[in-house]
Amino acid sequence: MRKKVLPRKNLNNEQIKSYSKAVEKGMKSQHVVPTNGSWAVKRAGSVRVSKIFDTQKEAVSYGQKIARNKRSELFVHSLSGRIKSRRAY
Repeated sequence: MRKKVLPRKNLNNEQIKSYSKAVEKGMKSQHVVPTNGSWAVKRAGSVRVSKIFDTQKEAVSYGQKIARNKRSELFVHSLSGRIKSRRAY
């Protein structure tokens, strides 16, 4: 399921432009999450994982590459699932 930005009447409005960019950026963000004793990199809103790693360090490194290429954010979760850090690229 893909989210889309609905067209607005006044697309020259700076507030609407910044909101649209934020929504688009959030849809591209990557998450490093714990899964069954290993670590996975997962796109926001996706059910499937991009790749699984043995260590969190490897997963963060891979997630950073993707986030840099997409010019988005990387969210690193702790073992409990809470967001530990957030990095924008």
